[in-house]
Amino acid sequence: MPDRPGALGAVASRIGAVGGDLVGIEIVERGAGRAVDDLTVQLPSPDLVDLLVTEIHDVEGVDVEDVGFPGDTSRDPAMHALEVMEAMVAAEADAGSEALVLGAASLLNADWAAMVEIDRCEVLHSVGDEVPTGNWLAGFAEGIADGADSVQDVACAMVPGVRRAVILGRDRPALRERERRILEKLSALARMADTV
Repeated sequence: MPDRPGALGAVASRIGAVGGDLVGIEIVERGAGRAVDDLTVQLPSPDLVDLLVTEIHDVEGVDVEDVGFPGDTSRDPAMHALEVMEAMVAAEADAGSEALVLGAASLLNADWAAMVEIDRCEVLHSVGDEVPTGNWLAGFAEGIADGADSVQDVACAMVPGVRRAVILGRDRPALRERERRILEKLSALARMADTV
């Protein structure tokens, strides 16, 4: 939506017009005069979703990027990251890397996630469908490490001490900067687990 006073209020008004209750707002990104917000809305009936999207689209300059039906919205991402850390520390040897891949995938709702050993182009652990090849993953990780721009549907976190990277992808909605920062935190957790 436009990043200006009143834009969110206009959207909230449309949500109320269809009987919806706005119960959660998270600012995902801001920049270039636009804001991406994650809104949690309770509706009296799931049949109203299409009408809600139509109403929101009628607000000037506002687009709906994605509609999801979350399960447990009370789960705290920071707590989830700590649970991933606990699983990594409790795991034996290389199983900690597997716990990191599984944790990153679940935390960011990824379609796929993998840990790749960059120098050997070897996928060490993966989860999900259509995981790219080891060569592609290693090349992507090297490109990010060399300062190449990231892409909307793939995120990468380096684990520098061992020349590995955790890479994940998601088709919809696009991975936002907030989620990329979460992945970087998981990379820091991986370094801590390696030290332990």
